[in-house]
Amino acid sequence: MKICMTYAVCILLLAALIAPFGAGALTDGQKETLVSYTDRFIEDGNAPISDKNRTGYLQYGVKEVWRTYQLFLSFNYEVYTTTPSGSRQKILFMMNPDGYTSYDLYADEISRSPGGYLKPGNYLCLDCSAFVAWIYKAVFGLRFDYAETGNNSIRNWSTLHYLGSSFAYLRKVTTDRGVTALFRDVWSKIDPKGGIAFSDLCEIQNKLEVGDILVGRNSSSDWGHIMFYGGDGYIYQSSSTPQVMPDGSLNTHLIRRQLLSELTNAVYTEIHVLRISDGVIPEDFDGWNVPVDFASLSTSRSQFDSTAPAFIYIDIEGTYNPNGTKTVTLRATDEFGDMKPLYLADGTTVIRGSAYGESGVLGIYINETGTLPEDLYEFSATRNTYSVRKLADGVHYIWARDAAENVSQRLTVTIGETSTVTRREADGSETLIARFSENGKEIVTPLVKAKEAATSAAQTGQTEDPGDDVTETEKVRSSCRASASVFVLGVCALAAPAALARKERGAGG
Repeated sequence: MKICMTYAVCILLLAALIAPFGAGALTDGQKETLVSYTDRFIEDGNAPISDKNRTGYLQYGVKEVWRTYQLFLSFNYEVYTTTPSGSRQKILFMMNPDGYTSYDLYADEISRSPGGYLKPGNYLCLDCSAFVAWIYKAVFGLRFDYAETGNNSIRNWSTLHYLGSSFAYLRKVTTDRGVTALFRDVWSKIDPKGGIAFSDLCEIQNKLEVGDILVGRNSSSDWGHIMFYGGDGYIYQSSSTPQVMPDGSLNTHLIRRQLLSELTNAVYTEIHVLRISDGVIPEDFDGWNVPVDFASLSTSRSQFDSTAPAFIYIDIEGTYNPNGTKTVTLRATDEFGDMKPLYLADGTTVIRGSAYGESGVLGIYINETGTLPEDLYEFSATRNTYSVRKLADGVHYIWARDAAENVSQRLTVTIGETSTVTRREADGSETLIARFSENGKEIVTPLVKAKEAATSAAQTGQTEDPGDDVTETEKVRSSCRASASVFVLGVCALAAPAALARKERGAGG
């Protein structure tokens, strides 16, 4: 009996050691797609742009990261910028393609004006968290982003969003199994003195799975770094700190694949291994492997998402509220594919799209002029696909915008005893959608969940000719989109509910 008890205790102890890791949440097919896509993305993005500019499109930077995260290029002409408070902030880390035979040469370069190597031009600048967020959006449709209400844009998550308790609501999703955590924290190590390096993970490397997200954070400053595991002891990261090669020279690519064991310089107070929970990504979905055509990237149009969102539901109460308004309920969508979207626990915010090339609804804009604002960032950023407004008698114009700056067709809502809704078509004509009164509603033209081609550039007159050639990306995107399907009013199609790089510090997130 005593031997049996001892054996049972050993089994429980072993289970306690193994249980935190559990099974890998990604299938073998998903892991293969993730690694294959990332390898090509890094290789193509780091390739010389031209004979005159031998740097690559991929750079570590933070300028307009809310747009580069949607595959817009940003024009970079300075290493430092002055913030509204008057302080200097380094916004671009660029390596001289001629290379550096030692770290001292690099340190000398960044100590002199303008603060580092600079070749002005259009680049795809991604910091550590934007790089991880882009890869997981491109491959699995996961949107590790949040609404930035200060400037009405979409921001990729920082390390705080992956770990902070105040952002826990962003990490709760509704799957077929109910509300569950987006990630499982399968391993963590905490040292208040800040002595933990990512290389410490080598001790549990045999338990790491391809796709595990590795997050380091310093509690005193909230500064951190993020990367993901690529298998065989390698990680993928975007780092502001260059990699020192065995011969002492520097790797001139800041977005790279690198051995986990080499990450010894930067230290943190805590490091976590996050693994996507079961049920978040369908097991029969291997992921998208759509290559980025870097030569076709633009500063004014997203190569990832050029399809406008659409309204799929509108209802107007027949009776007036006590304050003389009528309640208008709207639903918009940016999901046009066959895969069932994944929602946050709120049931209305999409965190995993239905097809490749969907950035998600950013917000809904209403005015009384009928003209879009010149600055599309006047759209109220919520990421919520559902909106309830109380509108007074008169004419109101409504648009939906997605995170890639595409704008829907305009709805005209006229509030009165009998309220009407019309939609502006591509040729400028107005189509009557419905009438609403105390006697009920009359559907004249069903709202259509259609593949719209309107973009913010076209809406604001900033046109750009994409040319006659159809890129490989566009061909794959077209095959991913579902054909148009009709959604009748009243039937909702949605599911219910940074400082200088320093050798001893490493990269910021």
